[in-house]
Amino acid sequence: RAVQLALYFVQQGYMPWQITVLSAYQGQTILLRKALRERLKEVFRLEDHPDLQPPKSHDHMPVRNPRGGKAHSSTWEPPKEVLVHTIDRYQGDENEIVIVSLVRSNP
Repeated sequence: RAVQLALYFVQQGYMPWQITVLSAYQGQTILLRKALRERLKEVFRLEDHPDLQPPKSHDHMPVRNPRGGKAHSSTWEPPKEVLVHTIDRYQGDENEIVIVSLVRSNP
């Protein structure tokens, strides 16, 4: 349901990078990220939004290397996907929309 909710917000006009999905478990974040990548292609293409401008708070900020290395550019580039993190990793960050995904281990 977290994937469906994130896609709903994208369909309502939010950009994918304005949405964060949090999970308590690393394994769950892997599954969420995979599902979002597959399904997001159906509802959002960056090329369809040529008017996008960087938010003022991100002007001239380095672009993060997705593999965790140093930044590789001084120009802003929007991420093309919904952000998915564990709760521990996200501590101290913020976003427009934060969805918390919880699981049960028993039926």
